[in-house]
Amino acid sequence: MAVNVDALASKLQEILLKKVAAGGFALPPLPVSVSRIQGIVKGGQGVEAIEELLEQDPVLALEVVRQAASVSSMRRVSIRTIRQAIDALGLQRMRRILSETATLSLYKSRVPDIRERCEHLWSASVAVGCAAHRVALLSGLPQPDEALLAGLMHGVGGPVAGIMLLELERGIPRHLQAGWMDVHSWSSIVERVQGPVGTAIAESWRMSREIREAVGGGLEFDAGNRQSLANAVRMGHAIATLAGLVHGGDGSEAQTMLVIGRSILGLDSHALEDIRKGLPDAA
Repeated sequence: MAVNVDALASKLQEILLKKVAAGGFALPPLPVSVSRIQGIVKGGQGVEAIEELLEQDPVLALEVVRQAASVSSMRRVSIRTIRQAIDALGLQRMRRILSETATLSLYKSRVPDIRERCEHLWSASVAVGCAAHRVALLSGLPQPDEALLAGLMHGVGGPVAGIMLLELERGIPRHLQAGWMDVHSWSSIVERVQGPVGTAIAESWRMSREIREAVGGGLEFDAGNRQSLANAVRMGHAIATLAGLVHGGDGSEAQTMLVIGRSILGLDSHALEDIRKGLPDAA
């Protein structure tokens, strides 16, 4: 069963951009999050437990930010952090969202390599967010928690595209699913689509200008605005790549970015190495 990568990537991007514009998609949480959601809802745990959960599940965080952005747009307020999204919705509504979301199921690909690549998409997003947050703290950015959300949002187009591809696979007759696409084609489609989709999401939800720049501004450092949120995210991406948490990342290019970013942000090399070593556990 041959797949036309160019045609499918183009069509997938078109579908996702329309869904983003219409606000018409609900995303399932990662399977590992479901039991934690149930514990939070049944145990009556508070904001801190919910915030910690969202920091580890970028797709669930995306759904919460989406709903919070809708509420905040009426107040003309931009969502800048995960905590702001939780506060905008309120604890009671947050618990209802978690309960409803936990009933959704994330289809698992029947192609083992694609199934593994899916897990990489989400872990990479979390890793960049965690690393960007630590970089922002070291750099003395005024609101380092923004870097965590910006880091998650930076690569969120990948998981969103991945979910849509899984849904397409689910719709294929069962006996054809195992051979419907190879992992290289799958990854190529995700890589082509994730940038435009992530940018569209940030713009549609009226994220702050700084977060929009971090999501859609590419990986080249901005020497004119050294202490920017986007630069913290770019450094976070380089660190996550060197930690082996960004699949397909270019290690030599990431090392060059690290050197440039260290100079621009004025960071100590030993502190950055500590972030890299601790990132697999944090993410």
